[in-house]
Amino acid sequence: MLETRRYDRAASMDKARQSFDASAPREGRVMRAVRYCFIAGNGRPRSMAELVAYAYPKLKHYECWHRWSVRRAVIKTAKPIGRAGGIGRPGIWKLSRYN
Repeated sequence: MLETRRYDRAASMDKARQSFDASAPREGRVMRAVRYCFIAGNGRPRSMAELVAYAYPKLKHYECWHRWSVRRAVIKTAKPIGRAGGIGRPGIWKLSRYN
């Protein structure tokens, strides 16, 4: 009986490993925040600074990986339409369905 339980547990674990796909596309927190930022602005173009601030509302200083995470998310949902003027010249993005 002890061997039967081990076999059932092993079979169950094998089935669980096969059913989970880590590479499957899904919407994470940052991607959802980027989408909500466009929705909150009624689809108007947004700068990268606005998107980062919306994705990380509790932070005052952003690391490079914060911007990189937002960029990866925004590439999947929006199209670049240009660059803003001024210091740093942030990219301007427009939601894909409004193009």
